[in-house]
Amino acid sequence: CWFAPQPWFEIVYQELHNAGFQTTRMCGIWTKNSPGQNMNPSIRLSNSYEMFFYAWKGQPALNKAGRSNEFRYPPVPPSQKTHPTERPLELMKEIYDTFAFPGSRVFIPFLGSGSGILAAYELGMSPLGFELSKSYKDSFLVKVHQMGKA
Repeated sequence: CWFAPQPWFEIVYQELHNAGFQTTRMCGIWTKNSPGQNMNPSIRLSNSYEMFFYAWKGQPALNKAGRSNEFRYPPVPPSQKTHPTERPLELMKEIYDTFAFPGSRVFIPFLGSGSGILAAYELGMSPLGFELSKSYKDSFLVKVHQMGKA
């Protein structure tokens, strides 16, 4: 569950618990290995990382036991993005490969650019997701077609 620390950290943390999930305040971190991204560089520092909660029910095993909570991948170049918060396909593959096994079912409630559903598919998982925006959905379908997945 990706989130911005302010004001969402505590809200998302509590809602995960309210939904019956367990999690820790030691989040996963995507380090972008770049100068960072910024919508207002004249007055704000650039963001070179993003945080995500990983949560569970029961006693699941990690596919990559002992892996660090830091995921280092460069961001998608702005000129290649189809969604403002697009994450690289390789990052999403590494995240799914850490937490799930081939054959797992993966639910992605906000498809955005489609990187998550493509990553799960490429890892032999069964992804299911939704996207309300027709323009994002259309750009994702073009990407699927170009990759030969359709």
